[in-house]
Amino acid sequence: MSSSHTLRIQGSTPIDAIIFTAKALDPDVGANGQIDYQLMSQGPFSIDSSGQIQITGPLNQESYELRVLALDAGFPQLSSELEITVLVIEQELEPACGASDYRVEVREGSPPMSKLLQVQALLPGGKENPLRYRLRTDADAVGFSVEPETGWLYVRGALDRESREVYVLAVLASGGSGSRTATCTVRVRVTDENDNAPRLSEERYFMSISENRPPGEIVGRVSATDRDAGQNGRVTYRLPTQETAFSMHPHTGELSVRRSLDREHQATYQLLVMAQDGGAPPRSVTGTIHVSVLDENDNHPVFLHPSPGRETTVQIMEGKLSGAFVSSLLAKDADEGENGTVTYSLSGPWAERFTLHPHTGELRTATSIHHAERSLYTMSVQARDSGSPPRTAEAVLRIQVLGQLDFSRAVRQC
Repeated sequence: MSSSHTLRIQGSTPIDAIIFTAKALDPDVGANGQIDYQLMSQGPFSIDSSGQIQITGPLNQESYELRVLALDAGFPQLSSELEITVLVIEQELEPACGASDYRVEVREGSPPMSKLLQVQALLPGGKENPLRYRLRTDADAVGFSVEPETGWLYVRGALDRESREVYVLAVLASGGSGSRTATCTVRVRVTDENDNAPRLSEERYFMSISENRPPGEIVGRVSATDRDAGQNGRVTYRLPTQETAFSMHPHTGELSVRRSLDREHQATYQLLVMAQDGGAPPRSVTGTIHVSVLDENDNHPVFLHPSPGRETTVQIMEGKLSGAFVSSLLAKDADEGENGTVTYSLSGPWAERFTLHPHTGELRTATSIHHAERSLYTMSVQARDSGSPPRTAEAVLRIQVLGQLDFSRAVRQC
């Protein structure tokens, strides 16, 4: 009974190396099942009692044909044969990279064909076989090329750090026939250039603050981003130097008031804000801030006639019927909205003989008026705004009732 097997070993395999172990089985017991191995062919090989085949000399041929015989100790003696073909192959040469991990930096925007570094690989033993280099095809390799003969790595197109900062390239180095391929790793880091201007989160900001707030009160905040890195991406903020009502924190973008604002003096402000990066030269962007000053009820109503603090005197002919127009009492309030909406009221003795429209200030008679009954009415008129809390103004109102004789004298004097 025989079988066959093929072995492939390196020509540089050392002497005494075990290249194969023959294994035979015998189901008998005792001496009938004891197995011994013999090598029946010539060559630099030997076999021991356990079936291990060793190299005993140099391998000078490309192949060897071995016959291994397995014999038991029974009688009659039985055997089995194994034919082994040993193929001696040349040692493959594997290039070695000059560095375990190449690292290089390149500025973004560098022109195409800019050289980065030279990858170098060597064959073992200093053999002079020329090596050829190529990039492993993957997404990272798209923007790079390598010179096949020299290993010089260069940029094929402009790189943008904001799109990608690190590339890991695999440069493959291989020799001629019988040579393996070495993989040299190159890590390329793209350094930043100040090629991006800051960008404000809004082109126009709309903010508001109540009037009379103390200096330093925060109005709002602007913000900007810059895609560059480091100092190139560090943004500061500022207002025009001539701005006196507002100030801006250079690092946070917070807008605050320098002084208390008066809406009645100025109700809106339009500011120019600049965001600038720290590059050299710096890049900047400008935006607009619209600030509305919100009203507070900080003004009293003021009667137009007469001046504040003086009495108002009006005259009326006797005999006027109920509802007759007497005069218009007007007051103004510098505030806006409810804070500037004025209502009128009349108080004092005899006030029931007159009506005062709460919104227009028109004063009319509430009953028939006669000089003989009373020639002078003195009352108080109040103007009240609708703020919270409300503010008021008061004036003394004197109404003179003219009889026919008084009216005639007044006409003659005119």
